[in-house]
Amino acid sequence: MKKKKTSYYKASNQRNRFEPTQITVTPFNNMIQKVENILHRAQLINEKHIKLEETRGDRFNIFYILGLQSNENRTHSAFLTELLNPKGDHLKGNLFLKLFLNYLKITDFDPDFVTVVSEKYIGKRNLIDATGGRVDIFIENHKSKRTICIENKIYAGDQEKQIERYCNFNTGQNTVLYLTLDGRAPENLTGGLSEGKDFSCISYSESIKDWLELCIKETYDSPILRETIRQYIVLINRLSGHISNGEMEQQLNNLILDNIDSAALIVRNFESAVNKFRNEFRDEVALRIQKGLSSNYRLTKGLDVNKVNSQLWIEPAHLDNSPIKYGIETFSGRGYFETKGIIYGLFSPTLKTFPLSESLKKFDSEGHWLQYSVVRDSQGNAITLNRPEYIKLLYSNGIFREETIQTIVTEFLIYFNETNEEVLNISKGDQSV
Repeated sequence: MKKKKTSYYKASNQRNRFEPTQITVTPFNNMIQKVENILHRAQLINEKHIKLEETRGDRFNIFYILGLQSNENRTHSAFLTELLNPKGDHLKGNLFLKLFLNYLKITDFDPDFVTVVSEKYIGKRNLIDATGGRVDIFIENHKSKRTICIENKIYAGDQEKQIERYCNFNTGQNTVLYLTLDGRAPENLTGGLSEGKDFSCISYSESIKDWLELCIKETYDSPILRETIRQYIVLINRLSGHISNGEMEQQLNNLILDNIDSAALIVRNFESAVNKFRNEFRDEVALRIQKGLSSNYRLTKGLDVNKVNSQLWIEPAHLDNSPIKYGIETFSGRGYFETKGIIYGLFSPTLKTFPLSESLKKFDSEGHWLQYSVVRDSQGNAITLNRPEYIKLLYSNGIFREETIQTIVTEFLIYFNETNEEVLNISKGDQSV
């Protein structure tokens, strides 16, 4: 392989312009070796961190044990609401709320005479006027009428005009906070809104974790409360991929800075590498399901794996826009469901209600999904393309990957064979109306 020459630019001391200079790019093999070295050393730090967690008992986490680690409403919104609520069972009054307001430098909100609730209804959702909806965490002062709306995102994507609708609520007396794992900004902002002016982005990995550390200092006389908050911090560290040990975190920081070119190469290619695997996984599932379909149905791919919801659709072949169809999602590792795992079921693009027979009512329903079922592996775990350790297992263990793909295909085809004639009749009947 020939060494490539790349034209860079350096500042000239004599003239106020840049002149080209020739710099030899690091040979490919040398860069790969450096990347392998940094990955190996990072793995050693991670393994040491895992052993330390085991020694301290941090691997025993009640949120993970109960399968609640990524549920935005039942876990995260509920837990944060309880701590922020002056009337919460923590019996600390508005102390935690004061710490929260002080940390975020929200100075125009009186922590007295406050109500804190989750899933607050603020009116019927109106996409034309950009109003209404349900706020994940809602804080209101009854005297001043000032409010704080917190939109809580773990993995789910944004709803249409969601931040704009919240910003239009209680105009002039409302603070909108957009909470995510890493502090990212909302996708597809509407209404000409801008971060910092109309709303603020906060993160679990920094804002919430720092605030919780302040809360822990005030719980010296409440051991159960203190340990529950500490377990929640451990959960945050896992979800955000952070190391909870300061010394090891510094070791990892030093490793990255000492090898910043290799680290940057890994960062630039991380998502594309993971998404390539997700896409290949979806293609294999699609190929096998296609072989099991009747001629009355066709299979198409939905959104790409870099989107929040990435699907396979199976719909009647004779309809261009079927009012009801089968779906399998999400191959992105995100999505709106609690497990962020792969589900299958019946989907209605128009949210239309159909007269389903009892045979089509054996699963849960939510939103556009008339019914859905979570696919689980042989160990009872939701099959997900989200968790790094699960992706690693699927990639490195061919037998496990084969069993997992076959589980998805088999479960779906059994369901499809039991129900496809009725779904076909429903589609034909609706189309003729």
